[in-house]
Amino acid sequence: MDCWDSFVNPTYELEVGIGVTKIGNSSVSYLVAVFNADENDVEATAVAQGRFVHVYVDAETRKPTAISDKMRLSLEKLLV
Repeated sequence: MDCWDSFVNPTYELEVGIGVTKIGNSSVSYLVAVFNADENDVEATAVAQGRFVHVYVDAETRKPTAISDKMRLSLEKLLV
């Protein structure tokens, strides 16, 4: 579910942050947030946020495939 939390100042640049919320066997859940870049507040409130799920699939069979150990280690660094 997408959510708009605050006013977007049309004169500001936007910054987008992304984090991993769950790592499954063949899927990863992400949280994305958009912030007004010109605000100097370290704890700035997101002006928008959303979630999505990426399912890893085998290119030939088009069926879900396990996330590699190397990829899992990289994704674990993004866990929020």
